[in-house]
Amino acid sequence: MGLALRHRTTICQKLPKDFAQKLLNYQRYITNRRKTGNFPMGQMANADETAIYHDMLPNYTLKKKGVKEVPLKTNGCEKLCLTVMLAATAGRRKLPPLLILKTKTLPKSEAFPKDIIVRAQEKGWMTKELMLEWLKIVWGHRPRAFLNQPSMLVLDTFKGHLTDSMKNQLCKMKTEVVIPGGMTSVLQPMDVSINKSFKDRLRQQYLTWIADTAHELTETGKIKRAAPSEVAWWVSAAWKAIPDSIIVRSFKKCCISNALDRSEDDIVWEDDGEDKDDSDWAMDKDPVMSDDGESYE
Repeated sequence: MGLALRHRTTICQKLPKDFAQKLLNYQRYITNRRKTGNFPMGQMANADETAIYHDMLPNYTLKKKGVKEVPLKTNGCEKLCLTVMLAATAGRRKLPPLLILKTKTLPKSEAFPKDIIVRAQEKGWMTKELMLEWLKIVWGHRPRAFLNQPSMLVLDTFKGHLTDSMKNQLCKMKTEVVIPGGMTSVLQPMDVSINKSFKDRLRQQYLTWIADTAHELTETGKIKRAAPSEVAWWVSAAWKAIPDSIIVRSFKKCCISNALDRSEDDIVWEDDGEDKDDSDWAMDKDPVMSDDGESYE
């Protein structure tokens, strides 16, 4: 009958028609900048915001054939969204995550893990102010940051990455920002595989919690959502559990840490099952963003 069973997915970024040429231009640009800028491997990084939910149900479940309905245990909070800012360096260093809770103030009675930073924002979103704070307390305290060596930070086109205060702070830190406009889905390590690896491990933390029978219930009989501190511990555990090999591979696939003798250039084209204009990529001066997300000098 011409019908097929389809799996629910999210809408992916549409790549430009000439993405292959743009990818080669980007690869060439990063290689040239590394040769002239002399960036240490541990001073090249990618940072990205990603949404997480209080209810993280799996997309598939296992049940006997013929069963028409499969009930899933849930707390009913599948639309309640938080934000996590993740960052890692090409030297496989995972920087402390920034967890943004959807609340006006942090609960004083809860104990949060010390290896992540927790902030409150009434919509649970990253803001320009929080982005600047992240720059100072996370990026500014990465290993060897005190040496003020030349550094590179790959970001997406979020407006908070382009404010004057942000650019001024980056300039003080000798950090050059690169924005692969319109191509972050294939040129940002977080988007290539790190975010998925993180969320897979985060979901396992959630599923272990939801399977516990000792849950408090609401007046309507639903499971009360996990406490903010509980979610923070999930984030901490999931981030720690990501293997170094995934981070190393992601940076190579995104043309950031490949061997300068060009012996690893082909990695970007390899399909290893991960989910997912030369100067057009630079953002170290004063770019103007076009409608398609590209950055221009």
